[in-house]
Amino acid sequence: MKEEFSGLQKTTREKPVPGDVAEDEAIAEWEADVKEIEAIKTILLRRAAKKLGTQEGAGWVRQRAVAFADQIRKDHPDCERYFAYHLIAGSTPIREKSPLLGLPGDYDTEKFFIEAMGELLAMRDKS
Repeated sequence: MKEEFSGLQKTTREKPVPGDVAEDEAIAEWEADVKEIEAIKTILLRRAAKKLGTQEGAGWVRQRAVAFADQIRKDHPDCERYFAYHLIAGSTPIREKSPLLGLPGDYDTEKFFIEAMGELLAMRDKS
């Protein structure tokens, strides 16, 4: 069963600039989406560490993230403008330079982490 999330990748909206109440609410929603995908990533890392061991689990997740980030970079040279790219790549986004939230096209960050979780759960536990 696929877990439902708010849809970080469903939009490439820009982070609003603070000002009036509507913009402040939009900023809060944008930041909540970011926290949600960061939480999914954290859960994946924890489960990988438990199943494979701390270093092996982190390496397993990182290997998949790097491959996915490389594909994004190849197809979208402007990928650093997308906050979701930084969540996958493990890089630190600069909000002013990464104003767009979700990735364009078929690059779904939530799907990437959920599929990695499924792959991880299908593995045998470390003996």
